[in-house]
Amino acid sequence: MKPLIRLSTPVTHAAPGEDGRWTVTFRPDGGEENSESFDFLTLCNGIFSASAVPDFPGAAGFKAAGGTIRHSSEFLKLDDARGKHVVVIGYGKSSCDVAVGLVDAAAAMIAVARDLIWKMPRKLGGVLNCNYLFLTRMGVGLFPYIQLKGFEKFLHGLGRPVRNAMLGSVQSVVTRQLRLKKLGAVPRGSFERIARSTVSLVTDGFFDLVAKGRILIKRDTAIERLPVKGGQRLAVLKSGEEIPADIVICGTGWRQEVPFLAPDLQARTMDDRGNFRHYRYILPTGIRNLAFNGYNSSFFSPLSAEKGALRIAAIWPGRCAFRATRRSVRLPTTACAGCKNGPRANMRAAPTSDPFQCIRSMNCWRTSGFPSGRCSVSWNGRCR
Repeated sequence: MKPLIRLSTPVTHAAPGEDGRWTVTFRPDGGEENSESFDFLTLCNGIFSASAVPDFPGAAGFKAAGGTIRHSSEFLKLDDARGKHVVVIGYGKSSCDVAVGLVDAAAAMIAVARDLIWKMPRKLGGVLNCNYLFLTRMGVGLFPYIQLKGFEKFLHGLGRPVRNAMLGSVQSVVTRQLRLKKLGAVPRGSFERIARSTVSLVTDGFFDLVAKGRILIKRDTAIERLPVKGGQRLAVLKSGEEIPADIVICGTGWRQEVPFLAPDLQARTMDDRGNFRHYRYILPTGIRNLAFNGYNSSFFSPLSAEKGALRIAAIWPGRCAFRATRRSVRLPTTACAGCKNGPRANMRAAPTSDPFQCIRSMNCWRTSGFPSGRCSVSWNGRCR
């Protein structure tokens, strides 16, 4: 394999021919542009590479006055925050990790959250590993999937009072354990919403720092503009409040893009909101000999990618003659039956990181022509 691997070689263009073969154009670092033809093209360039940073009104003047605006993945030096007023945008895992990581160096730390989401402690009640809730068939069954079958159908039908009581008990434990009421950080809606976009684990120490007043949460708002008044850098929130802001760190997700594909091809791989829309997160609609792999962020991404690779390997030699259609794509991309806007509708990011990965992995396996069996998930999240 080593002679076939080309490092430091960006792809600049990829286009299909009338015969279904792909012409890939690339330029090695320091070399000349070359093109080669291939029978099948698989894109594995990932979903966490092109950061999405909002275009704030006043950003140019803010930076000219010495202010800093960075994506959460790009702020790498602790000393850059020393003695500064830091504003972190977002309430997901990355945003909270950054806030906790910089709080000792910063003069002040404020987290601005447009919408508070439910968070899951690693150990529920300090005892039960959260994987037992989200990565077992029973735990997955508590959340409505696209197609309800067997025991899941009972839980969301006649057994719904039992299911509601179980989720309600989890919500009560989480609320009490994280002191959400005392901190004014109870999210809107029920705990069921945790499965509608992304399951966010609690960052160690985050709520302890909130309780001590070292991290302030500005909830249900967003930054409207970044002015400079009297030499002081500020962030004006949509609530009208002005807060000091020397550094703005954006935990605002990632852009989904494949810039080496022509715009019309890119459009065919995405929905009208710019999210990738593929059958089993692998096959785009109506594009021959093209597949994506590793485009489904999950609790066990290596497993998802490995099964995706097996699926692709089954398609290319003709073992599994399947072509994605708009109808076949529509259902699997809506992870949760209650998620009206589809996966990750509130974030410019990856598809989903929710409790349904085991189901998706088994569906991918079955439609690849391989022997199927029941799927169980161990305590550490491995599907076997």
